[in-house]
Amino acid sequence: MKKELFLSEKTPERKKLLQKIRLLPAKGLFHAVLWEVRMELSEALQYKTGLFMDALLLIGSFLAALFLGSGNSLSSFYQADGAQSGMLLLIGYLFWGNSCAALGCCTGALRGEMQEGTFELRLQSRFPLTLMLFCQLLADTLLHFLIYGSLLAAAALFSGSSLADVRFLFLSLPVLLPCLAGMYGMGLLAGAVGLRAKKTGSLIFLIQTVLLFVTNTLTPSAAGPLFLIPFCPGIDIARSLYLYGSASAGAWAALLCANFAWLLLGNAVFSFCLKRERKYGTWDTW
Repeated sequence: MKKELFLSEKTPERKKLLQKIRLLPAKGLFHAVLWEVRMELSEALQYKTGLFMDALLLIGSFLAALFLGSGNSLSSFYQADGAQSGMLLLIGYLFWGNSCAALGCCTGALRGEMQEGTFELRLQSRFPLTLMLFCQLLADTLLHFLIYGSLLAAAALFSGSSLADVRFLFLSLPVLLPCLAGMYGMGLLAGAVGLRAKKTGSLIFLIQTVLLFVTNTLTPSAAGPLFLIPFCPGIDIARSLYLYGSASAGAWAALLCANFAWLLLGNAVFSFCLKRERKYGTWDTW
């Protein structure tokens, strides 16, 4: 069952709320953000099947990688003991899972809004569309972090991790936030393609799958071109903080610079394509 099919039942309520946001004065940004977050959390919590299936997929892939020995290479690279390997792998999965959600946030939201006929209300708002979509992403991330993090933490406990290790997962959220901004910028580039090509679902899935295997989610990687991918330096920093209590200045610089650059680039390209599509395109062909 697709989320947008579920949203068809919520369309009148969404239209009312979006109409309120559209009529807010420029100084009403705070209220607009609160309403966006409330709307997104309400819909996500009511669509329990999607959350459950996503959680099962994440847990299943994590356990498969763990029992296939994927954590051994991480232990060797970071000079950690075997008991810490599961936690190193878990950090990678949590960052990759939430980053993939950020990547697909823009295209998923656009598809849902256009199919529900609420996209025109978005465009009439005083507040930037990219900002409102990012607020939706933060609300989703908080919910997913709590649910997926708790389930993955339970899986980690079965693999020998301690309660202190599990607590560290939730303390790593501040390191994840810049990664979300960068991956959201990358998602805006896909959203710009979607404004024109309309169908990008398979493209996003392909990119998400490739990122699982080419990044440092499953296997370690030294700093290099790979760290241009927004969440890669974040994974390395979180693992270093977990093992050593600190991370290199180079890793922090890569995290901030790479993600800021992706966010700026994605926002610029998406805004340009949106203006062009509003002038020459149509919204009813998704």
